[in-house]
Amino acid sequence: MTLALGVATYGVETDRKSVAMIGLTATAGVAAAIAVSARKSIRAQNELHVANEELRQRNADLQAFQLALEQGFGVIDERTQGRLTELVEDVGDELAALVDDALDDAAGNA
Repeated sequence: MTLALGVATYGVETDRKSVAMIGLTATAGVAAAIAVSARKSIRAQNELHVANEELRQRNADLQAFQLALEQGFGVIDERTQGRLTELVEDVGDELAALVDDALDDAAGNA
């Protein structure tokens, strides 16, 4: 931009109208390009802001859901005198054993 303005100033000072016009045209072109670039940046920034707000809301929803599940699990476990915890632990142990067997089978077949 400075170079283009310098060319325009040189053209005016030396009374070379064609040089001044080239400098002014280049200045206008550079200014327009800067304006378009700034507009695109602002638009992108706004889109990111909207996306971040949506993610914050989704995160808050997921945290509320997780808390509700934890509280529900706690109430059920309390009412069953801990049997729910025992059942989940037993199922977890069985699942771990199945995964170990599957991995052993896969390693044996490789």
